[in-house]
Amino acid sequence: ATTSAASSALAKLLAELVPGLSTLSFDIPTLNKTALVPRKDYEANCLVGGSLQLAAGTMLLIDETVMDAGTLVDRGVKNVQALNALLTQQKLAIDFSYFHVDFPMDVTLISLSVSKSMLEQGVACLIPLRVAPNFAPPAGALQQGPLLQAARTYIGLAARGVAGGIP
Repeated sequence: ATTSAASSALAKLLAELVPGLSTLSFDIPTLNKTALVPRKDYEANCLVGGSLQLAAGTMLLIDETVMDAGTLVDRGVKNVQALNALLTQQKLAIDFSYFHVDFPMDVTLISLSVSKSMLEQGVACLIPLRVAPNFAPPAGALQQGPLLQAARTYIGLAARGVAGGIP
């Protein structure tokens, strides 16, 4: 899976600020081949994990900037539907072949896109970004200390809609 420079830089920054970060390249090959949703394997009598099976409080960074023209197969369509359900309802439907069980999730999603997103508009805000060519944050830009801890606290509270300010 490929990622854009902007997505890689943002992922490095977010990894310093949030307790859990997962990234997803939103391109045709990834959507068509990757199992995003957990499913029941009846032969082995166990659940097979999916990439969207994330711990509570995880931030998911979706890189739509790498999307090119192509055709989604059945799995790809189901993966987009699962992402939309996660975005709009905070639910992940576990596939038991004959039925689905919705599992409540607590995941913050950030989607990077150069055009209109393919995901449903469950977006709280749109922020236009301009990435400077060859931009790289200085090494050690986020040092351990009160400012970093305050930023982590603020992001954690803001992600859950808790009102407040930076202490």
